[in-house]
Amino acid sequence: PTHLATRGPFATLLRSYAGGPAPTRPHNFDDVTPDRYYDTPVAWLAGQFFISGTGPGTYSPNRSITRNETAVLLWLVEGHPTP
Repeated sequence: PTHLATRGPFATLLRSYAGGPAPTRPHNFDDVTPDRYYDTPVAWLAGQFFISGTGPGTYSPNRSITRNETAVLLWLVEGHPTP
């Protein structure tokens, strides 16, 4: 791939992969506003305690997602399967 995945769109991909569940609570990230398409997916990930952000009140949706973050999130969404 020639383009890096960023955290906002990746949240959307994960929520879609999980079947599009509704968030259980709002997120507390100041850099994810309700007008962004990844607002609901980020709220779902935060509500599942899959993410806690990159700093106080910050999710960094435009930052590239690391391989480590990708692997951990996929593992969490899959229900912590045994390797």
